[in-house]
Amino acid sequence: MDKKSLLIASSILFLFLSSFAHASTCYLVVDKPGDYNPITISDFAIPLVSQYIEPVEKPGFAGINVNDCQYKISLSETGSGISITLAGRNANSFGESEQSGMNGIKQSVLIAISRARPEKSKEICELYQSMIADFCGSDNAYSTNCRFSVFKRGHDTVPEMNNYITKKLGCGWPSMCEQEKCETNCIALKEKCLGIITIRNETSPRCWLIDANWDGESTYIWRSDSIVWKKNCK
Repeated sequence: MDKKSLLIASSILFLFLSSFAHASTCYLVVDKPGDYNPITISDFAIPLVSQYIEPVEKPGFAGINVNDCQYKISLSETGSGISITLAGRNANSFGESEQSGMNGIKQSVLIAISRARPEKSKEICELYQSMIADFCGSDNAYSTNCRFSVFKRGHDTVPEMNNYITKKLGCGWPSMCEQEKCETNCIALKEKCLGIITIRNETSPRCWLIDANWDGESTYIWRSDSIVWKKNCK
């Protein structure tokens, strides 16, 4: 192979490897920081997401492409506290805190990661007990002794499906969600979630959390293929 051909081949190989490396890199983006510094939030979240979900980096000065692997943190703050959502290819969860400021953000991030990785919740609670003590509780945030049993099938019932905790999870009618995802998050919410509802549809499965704080203002007539699952924890 002459020098020119070798140079061309080397350039193509370099571009290919660079593209592959770029495609395999995931970035953490603070999409909606509210009134807070997104750099401070990402500096706290990146090591945790990298450790418990998958490695992520800060976007470079040139930014990132739409098709790049991204984990997005969105923040909302009300008079009752702070909540964040964490969304990416291996996580779709939320966390909330009654505290304000960065302490509330840190709590929310830790809770969201713990919900996204229930198998790591015990480790997270042990390491960050002082920060998320209320979430972890004395018996850990996730119980392996929780089971879901069929309560009703295709029956008119309450509470209404599109409740607050289901919307925060990103499930319900707007998005497809597997039953396992709703079960995991219902267990994490402890007494705030009474059970789940599923619709048996292989092409577009849907699930909802039954919010214990449902206000009783509306009802919903379930479809004939819906199943109400009651949560039972020892």
